Amino acid sequence: MSAWFAAVAFPLSYDLMPFDRYLTQEGIIHRFTEEQTKGLQVLWLVDPEDVEKVKQLVDLMSDDGPEVFDRLDRSSETSMMNPSGNSGSGISGGRSTPMIDWASYWRDIRQFPVTVSFVSLGILGFFLFKLAQSGAGPILNLLTFHEVIIAQKDLVSVYQDLQNGELWRLFTPVFIHFDFMHVAFNCALFWFLGRKIELIQGSSVLLSLSIVSGVLSNLLQASWYGIAFFGGLSGIVYALVGYIWMWQINHPRSNLCIPLPMIIFLLVFLALGFTPIITLFASAEVANGAHLGGVISGIIFGFIHSRLNRSSSRETNDSNN
Repeated sequence: MSAWFAAVAFPLSYDLMPFDRYLTQEGIIHRFTEEQTKGLQVLWLVDPEDVEKVKQLVDLMSDDGPEVFDRLDRSSETSMMNPSGNSGSGISGGRSTPMIDWASYWRDIRQFPVTVSFVSLGILGFFLFKLAQSGAGPILNLLTFHEVIIAQKDLVSVYQDLQNGELWRLFTPVFIHFDFMHVAFNCALFWFLGRKIELIQGSSVLLSLSIVSGVLSNLLQASWYGIAFFGGLSGIVYALVGYIWMWQINHPRSNLCIPLPMIIFLLVFLALGFTPIITLFASAEVANGAHLGGVISGIIFGFIHSRLNRSSSRETNDSNN
């Protein structure tokens, strides 16, 4: 795979979300990063052949602003309407459109490798749990924080294995999910939040944050509840929320942000987990330790990273004055 290269830069004040959506729609593999020290958003590409097309799009944007891509999106949707005026049914010009757009999946894998990997492994962990009674138990056993045995219909933790050097267990429980709602909710949120971070700040930031918060959230969960069978991406999801929250506080003009009501909802859900109320609706016990450990680690990670970035911005500006 070719290396990423910087293609063009824009002021931080530009809202590039319409441009981002249009590039994705056109199949151009790309990502944006923010260089707070220079007050710029940088567009990175992989394929040199995309440069000329991107240049034409940038020229178009310089004339009409980023909003032009919203209009192009709408015109594209209109062009997919069939002659009767109904929305496209997957048939255009007498040729059927594939039910699954495999090309878009490949683009996502190349553009968001960490996000796609974590979501895929989370789904795999769900199926391993469901198939534990059908031969997948030994594989599932390698992912748990403590080794478990399968006794009748229950999975029972028997002893702690970290003392035996099985250190991967500090992290791998994040991929285990127990029911459909559990995996759907966690993977949907990780997909939404992870892609934001990976697109703007890169795969290394998302991977580092996920590993650190995953380990810390699992450790807090295990220290609170002792030998227990737990799992899920929710601890990391809370870390992503805490990280983005701190980033948008310290960099209000950044495109790395999420709606405040979403933050409030997840924090309220976190608080309700420590009350009997949540047990009335949950099919299993809530991993409060993992949630709390995740949000704390995300806030700390986000605060340190955003403040360091902010400090370097001030030093650069001072040196230029």
